[in-house]
Amino acid sequence: MNHELREKARQALANLLQRAKGLAYRKITDEGFMISLFSVGIPLLVAILFLGAFFAVKIEDWKLYQHGSTTTGQLINQTSCGSGRYRVTPPYCYTIKFTDQQGEEFTFRAYGHEDHRLGMYLRNQTYSVVYLPDQPTVAKRMGDTRDASLSFFIGIAALVAAIAFHIGNRRNNRQISASRKLLEKLEEMAAEGKASEAVSMIAGAGKDIPKNALFGQLAAKLYEHGHHDESDAILTRTLDAYKQQKVSYKRDHALSMLAYHLNNAGDRIGTARVIALIKHKDAKTGLAFLLAAPRDHNKRQP
Repeated sequence: MNHELREKARQALANLLQRAKGLAYRKITDEGFMISLFSVGIPLLVAILFLGAFFAVKIEDWKLYQHGSTTTGQLINQTSCGSGRYRVTPPYCYTIKFTDQQGEEFTFRAYGHEDHRLGMYLRNQTYSVVYLPDQPTVAKRMGDTRDASLSFFIGIAALVAAIAFHIGNRRNNRQISASRKLLEKLEEMAAEGKASEAVSMIAGAGKDIPKNALFGQLAAKLYEHGHHDESDAILTRTLDAYKQQKVSYKRDHALSMLAYHLNNAGDRIGTARVIALIKHKDAKTGLAFLLAAPRDHNKRQP
């Protein structure tokens, strides 16, 4: 009895893992997931890196002022930190040497606006230095507040961008999901020849639904199922709507997708009518690749 229970539990767990694996695969291969991965993931990663750098600097500064020891440091070198309109640091980089409580010498870099060079030589410039006794490589000039504002602003900007992209993607995914569900219903209606009911359903859809695109796909589905007259009437209505729009890549890309669906449905005349409206060069090029691509032989052929 116990053996049977263990076997059933093992089988149930295997089925659950298989379903989870399939769900994960569908999610990862879904176009919306990949768009979210790049449009949200990359800005979020940038935000984490820059905000992490900002807080690392602030935590280090806090440790220095809470647990640091002070000593005198000597300027031993000065170089240019760059020049130009878009410089984000002060113009001079200093190398400062100091000796810790154990008598060991350490150096660190600092930024400044003062030029301490006298021809080929450096002025005898000293600074008050604060450092961590247990980690002397962490040091800075007394009074310096290292400017981490650039990291902070870049991190915040990237975080805001990630949030904005996430909100936009969620809205876009909802639109895509609603369109897919509507398209499934239209497929059933087209198979049954319920053209007028399908038109009413599209007309009553929400404002965010791409109605012209759905009308075009409905025309293709009706033609594919042999309802040619209804398909031609809806295609004429759809093309009239596109003619009222200004020529643009967005419009002509939508037309190229309509031509692709009509071509797959076998409506050569309808395809030619749509192609005649496409004016944008890039949309024409994209359509040429689509029409030249091999068709899926598992789909219904005209």
